[in-house]
Amino acid sequence: MHVHIIMTSNLTTCARIKAGWYSISRMYNVHAEKEDFTMSMAYVLINLSQSSGVPSTQIAPKLGMESRSLTRVLKQMENLKIIEKNIAKEDKRVVMVSLTKKGKRLKKRAKAIVLSFNRQVEEEISPERLQIFEEVMGEIIKISEVNLET
Repeated sequence: MHVHIIMTSNLTTCARIKAGWYSISRMYNVHAEKEDFTMSMAYVLINLSQSSGVPSTQIAPKLGMESRSLTRVLKQMENLKIIEKNIAKEDKRVVMVSLTKKGKRLKKRAKAIVLSFNRQVEEEISPERLQIFEEVMGEIIKISEVNLET
């Protein structure tokens, strides 16, 4: 007798990771919406230098984002006066992205939300279990990267 197993999404590693990220993403978006920005914008904000501008071409690779997605997010941020774009003085071909006063304020808020969530996780989950989680996620990332090549 042959048993046919129907694969349901809750049985896959990817589905569990996606569900976890979706939950975290929703939580961050709820906080971000209170400040009139999005989680994607917050992610960019947290990774932009507080003081000096950053060449726009360096942002996407640093964040692991597609350049088209980043372009859309940066345009929204510029429209909301969170960032400003300026031509570099040294090289007129380079566009520098820097935070406005509003952007600096929102960056502080976004960073506080992330740190608060991290503290909650560390209070609820033992250091040993978090270490195991980090190791397992590292292995899953390596496996996925190997599968990119095949």
